[in-house]
Amino acid sequence: MMTAGMVAFGLFWMSIGLSILFFDVRAWRRAGPLQVKPRPVSELADGDVAKLVGTVRLLDEDEEAEPLRAPVSGRRCAGFELRVARRGLIRWRPLATAREGRGFYLDDGTGAVLVPLDDEVKVELCTAARSHEGKGGRVRRALRRYVAPFVREGAVRCDEGLLAPGAIVAVYGRMRERPDPRPSREGDYRRRPYRFVVEPSHDGLLVSDDRAVLG
Repeated sequence: MMTAGMVAFGLFWMSIGLSILFFDVRAWRRAGPLQVKPRPVSELADGDVAKLVGTVRLLDEDEEAEPLRAPVSGRRCAGFELRVARRGLIRWRPLATAREGRGFYLDDGTGAVLVPLDDEVKVELCTAARSHEGKGGRVRRALRRYVAPFVREGAVRCDEGLLAPGAIVAVYGRMRERPDPRPSREGDYRRRPYRFVVEPSHDGLLVSDDRAVLG
């Protein structure tokens, strides 16, 4: 009896270990080029292909332009991703995905880079706020601009991922050294001049807030 119990105990912990390994391998494969070790901005040179990890700063933090706001939460952001689903008979069924972005500065404490956002940039936002709603209301009204045709009946679910100011993200691409045209302000970290603009490399330009790639 003792032996059978010990075997069952060992098999239980072995299954836990294999599950953790399975999810770690999935995260590693999903990361792609973002698996590499990050480099500090201060060590970059023109033409380098590198991964950077730093804090998001909005382009309009020091400008008069109206900031981009996420449609559901209303929060200021550099970009957002909406993943909308509707309730089926058994499970939630994906309905649509919508994205919008303006770009941002990434600051790692040693320097800053400009990260433009366009249709060629692959953005993966794993940290998202989830909202549920029935036949009508705030979420449904906010999504009408981004999801068409919109399902008018039944419950909807929306995951809203943000590139919010202060968020920690990883960026992978080719660094091009370009002078910052903005007038500098001594002592203002929000106006730290950027040294590089990130462009797509042969693997593209990647942005992710997945914790598996932030190390």
